[in-house]
Amino acid sequence: MRLIFLYAQSSSRALAEHFPEEGYHYLLRLMVAEGLVDSALAIIDGLDIDLDYGRGFRLIGVRGLSRALDLLQPGDIIWCRGGWRAWYSDFLVPAHERGHWLGLYAANSGRARWPIWHVILDDLSGREYWDNDRLHLDFRKPINPDIFQPLRLTPSYDVMIGASHIHDKKGQWRGIEAAIAYQRLFGRRLRCILPGAFHHGERTSRIKSMIREHDLVVVLPGMVSRPQLCRLYNESRLFLALGSHGQGDRGPIEALACGTPVIIGFPQYHAPWTRQLSCCIENPDQPETIAAHIQTVLQYRSDLDQETKQSLCWSFQASPKYTVAQYRPLFNFLRNHAIADIKALRMHWKQS
Repeated sequence: MRLIFLYAQSSSRALAEHFPEEGYHYLLRLMVAEGLVDSALAIIDGLDIDLDYGRGFRLIGVRGLSRALDLLQPGDIIWCRGGWRAWYSDFLVPAHERGHWLGLYAANSGRARWPIWHVILDDLSGREYWDNDRLHLDFRKPINPDIFQPLRLTPSYDVMIGASHIHDKKGQWRGIEAAIAYQRLFGRRLRCILPGAFHHGERTSRIKSMIREHDLVVVLPGMVSRPQLCRLYNESRLFLALGSHGQGDRGPIEALACGTPVIIGFPQYHAPWTRQLSCCIENPDQPETIAAHIQTVLQYRSDLDQETKQSLCWSFQASPKYTVAQYRPLFNFLRNHAIADIKALRMHWKQS
C-alpha cells in the first residue's frame, strides 16, 4: 500500500530542496517506518525533479498533474494538501473514478467543498465526525522535531513577531502597534525581532516608518532558514501570532516546540491543542490589550527554566508520533479495502 502525497504546485526548486525540513517529510517518513504504509511518494506539480530519500520514500516533480495518472498503482491512497483547481479534473476526479481513496488537508484552500473526498483532516475543530459520507478526523499539523526543539540559549529578544512573510493578513503590524503601546504603558522599549520578507499591504507598508518614528528596537533579519528560525524562537522570550486569516499557522506550533510561550490573536484560526498551551487574546485589534498580555507573559517567562521549556514543548515534538498512533486504525482498514468503499468505512467506524 503506497501513499501519494500531493504537496504543492510550484516551479521553485528551493521548495523541493528544503522539503526534508518540513514536518510533512518527517511525518511521511515515520508513516513508512511504522508500517502504516509500505511506501510514500510526494509530488510537486511544476518541476522536473526526482529525489530518493531511501526506505521507500521519494519526492518527484511533474509538469502537470495529469502526467501523474500513469504513476498510479492499484491500492494507492492519495492525500492532497490544499489543492489547485487544475488538480481536480486533471488528477483527482480520474483517481476517484478508478476507486482510489482520497484524503484532504484543506490548508485554508477551501477545497473541502469538492465532493470527491472520503476523509478530511481537520485541525480546527478538534473532533471526529461524519458529514455527507465524508469522515472528518482531528489532525495535528506536523513539525520537524529534528529542527524545532529547546536550545540552551540566553534570550536576546523580548518578543518575536511572526515567522513568515510579512503582510497585512499575517498581522505583524499589530505586533508593532503593541510594541508602541507597551512603551507608553510600561515605560520601556521591547527588544523585538521581526523575521520575513516584506510584501505589499496598507498596514504593512507603514511598519518601517512606525519603527523609526517611535524609536522601537526591532531587528529585521529578512527571510531565514528553519534552523535559523529555531534559534530565533529560542532566543526570544515570547512569540506573537496575530494573523487574522489562515489555518493552523506553523509559527505557534514551531515556537511551542522550542518551549517558547505564545500569544495568539484570532484563536479560531489555530488548532485547539495549540490554543490550550497559548495565551489567547479576545480583542487583538486593541494594541493596549496585546501590550498588557505581553507584560503578563514576560513576567512568567522570566522564570521559565530548561525543564519547564521541555515540558511545554513535549506534545508538539510528539505530534507526528501522535498522528501515526491516531491514524493506525484507519490505515489498517484502508489496507484491507484497496478499492474505496465509503459505506464499508462508515460501518467499520460505527462498530469500532
